Amino acid sequence: MKKATSRGIIVAGVLAALLTLTGCAASSASAVKEHISSAQGVQGVNVVVSHPGAPWNTTTLITLFIPDSSAQSMITALRSSTAAIANDPVAKHDVVFYLVPGKPSDYPDLDSSDPELDIPKAVFDDLGVEYDPGTSIRVTPEDITRIAAES
Repeated sequence: MKKATSRGIIVAGVLAALLTLTGCAASSASAVKEHISSAQGVQGVNVVVSHPGAPWNTTTLITLFIPDSSAQSMITALRSSTAAIANDPVAKHDVVFYLVPGKPSDYPDLDSSDPELDIPKAVFDDLGVEYDPGTSIRVTPEDITRIAAES
């Protein structure tokens, strides 16, 4: 009986620690959206916080709607948005940004329209982030802290 009780206490302790670790870094999409909604150069925002594979795997996907497709618009929106989330728990994990020209109302069905912009190397260089060609830019917690301090 003592072995079963001891084992139960150990399992409960491990589960409590796991829940604490996953819970402390949790953020809601609405909180992140609220932080970014008034960021400079952002006309709208869509946020998805997910936990692929396990509760401790947090991925935040942020779509920023920006005034135009220029590199300067991208840099302004990314810098201000990164600074806006720097104190949110989401900043403890990698964040992936997508950039879309216009306003959310321009895209009634965003998923089927595929309007994300290709992000030029100059944007990655300006932010000090490793270049990865495509329509997204991934920032690490260290990047978020650094970019926020620079902004």
